[in-house]
Amino acid sequence: MNLEEQTLKKAEDVKEWHEIYDQRHDELLEYINQLLSNKTNENRVKLFELFNSEEIQTVHSNTDEFAYMICVINIFIAEIEEKRNNLILDLANSVQDFVDLFIQIKFLLWRIEIEDDSEALETLISFYKDNRCSREMIKSMVEYVSFDKAKVLQIIFSSL
Repeated sequence: MNLEEQTLKKAEDVKEWHEIYDQRHDELLEYINQLLSNKTNENRVKLFELFNSEEIQTVHSNTDEFAYMICVINIFIAEIEEKRNNLILDLANSVQDFVDLFIQIKFLLWRIEIEDDSEALETLISFYKDNRCSREMIKSMVEYVSFDKAKVLQIIFSSL
């Protein structure tokens, strides 16, 4: 096989891999959305197991949806360890809902940290109280997105 044939074969293999990956990615998102929308302990265990699988950790974690959901599952685990009744998994019914929620909180935290924005702080505190969020959720979100973590945590927790 000459160089041109090898290159064409490689390109075809890559294309085939991407088609299989995209199909599996979509199937996984659909399955996760089903688990998220039907809030049972059994489905929570399935989510935990799925996000700890090698497939998610190595193949799919490079996409925004799965990266955000890995963060959500890590917060969920911390909440379970705290024996919380109100869990992050209760806040949304789909992967996209969690992505949107994560992004909204991320920008509120940045406004609090960078602009010292009292309106953003009020919005975050209201969300926290209205949804009876765990301190672990707020701490984890700050850990994921803030630059001066200690400062942001101090601002938030002194306002609760």
